[in-house]
Amino acid sequence: YQGKLIIRTTDSNMAELEGALGSLEATPSALVVHLRRQGSSSEQRSGVDTRIQGRIPGGVSGDIRIEQSQRQTSQQDHYRIRTLSGYPAHISQGTLLALGGGYYGTEFAELQQGIQVVPQLTPDGSVVLQISQRYDQPGGPGLAHTQSSGTALRVQPGVWQPMGSINVDSQQNQRGIGGVQRSSQQVSLPLEVMVEIGD
Repeated sequence: YQGKLIIRTTDSNMAELEGALGSLEATPSALVVHLRRQGSSSEQRSGVDTRIQGRIPGGVSGDIRIEQSQRQTSQQDHYRIRTLSGYPAHISQGTLLALGGGYYGTEFAELQQGIQVVPQLTPDGSVVLQISQRYDQPGGPGLAHTQSSGTALRVQPGVWQPMGSINVDSQQNQRGIGGVQRSSQQVSLPLEVMVEIGD
């Protein structure tokens, strides 16, 4: 009533109600969520290249070359989002996919690639994170490939917590008249999260 909570109850229930109300936050706490990816990739290529230079009396001359190369790259992405306890924060980018002509013109579907985090500060000072990821890609005319995942973590403020990783291994072999090419690629993207309690 007029900004106040008025409760009519017995004396025995009052202590229990005060305990429950005391655990509720008066106002949502400000939180800062940090997400980082420290990715590394390595790529190896090897091949045999045969080149015929021309005919000479009595045979064919040519060269055989063996090539090998190795490349390593690394990158780090760091995202910082300020939000309130219990409210979602997003990092995403989107693409519009044309589905075809409709009654009012061309219809579009929005493809999203990103992450959503909902942090909830608990009475013991830890933070429960509800995390969902989405990765949509065009797959052809009027077609989309979608992937998503979700999880929940309990973290302590100020501490980086591993959230999982993305590991991709791929190999490719090519044969042709000129020789053989082999390539392999390994990509590792560890994901980490940290929450700080804001002002």
